[in-house]
Amino acid sequence: MNKEQEEKVIKKVKEEMTRVRNNSIVAGMKSALSVVLDMCNKDISDDHKLKEIRVFCEKGLHNGEVK
Repeated sequence: MNKEQEEKVIKKVKEEMTRVRNNSIVAGMKSALSVVLDMCNKDISDDHKLKEIRVFCEKGLHNGEVK
C-alpha cells in the first residue's frame, strides 16, 4: 500500500469510528431519556417522581454514587 492509499484508509477508518461513536452517544441519550419518561409516567406523587429522577441523574453523573 502506498502513502496515498494508506491516508485514504486512515481517513475512512476515522470517519467510521466517529460515526459509530456518535450513534452510541445518541443511543445512550435515548436510553436515559426513556428511563426518565418511564419515571414521569409512574402513578406516584410528583415529589417522589422528582426524587427518583434526581437519584437516577446523580448516579449517572457520579458513577453510581448519590451525592
